[in-house]
Amino acid sequence: MPAAFSMDLRVRMMALLQQGHSAIDIADRLGVCDRTVRRLRDHLAATGSLEPKDGRPGPKPRIGPDRYSEIVELVARHDDVDSNRLAELIFEELGVIVSARTARRLRRAAGLTRKKRRPWPPNNSERMLPPPESPGTKAESN
Repeated sequence: MPAAFSMDLRVRMMALLQQGHSAIDIADRLGVCDRTVRRLRDHLAATGSLEPKDGRPGPKPRIGPDRYSEIVELVARHDDVDSNRLAELIFEELGVIVSARTARRLRRAAGLTRKKRRPWPPNNSERMLPPPESPGTKAESN
């Protein structure tokens, strides 16, 4: 997204408009699009200010900066769960709905990794040995 026009340029556009110049004439003079001049005129009429709009386009983030430390602490406490379970925990403990992908991003942004734990209790199976010979299957000796 391009940067907003400077306040100086905005003031000059509006001054020329108030002097009776057309949007096309102002655009040619100042090197901007005529739609920009009309848009700024409409913005001034709607808000009473020449200041650019605040914020970024799109939906607001579900997790604000005020909740970020809570989530980082939760992610650090549950470093052995997968992303799907982490998303469930974030919902259960904080009431914020996030996807597994977002949970992975949060973990990465916090500089944490998933710690894989060994299964508990440990597997007690022994090494596989060849089965004992059956009495009727002995190899004949010569």
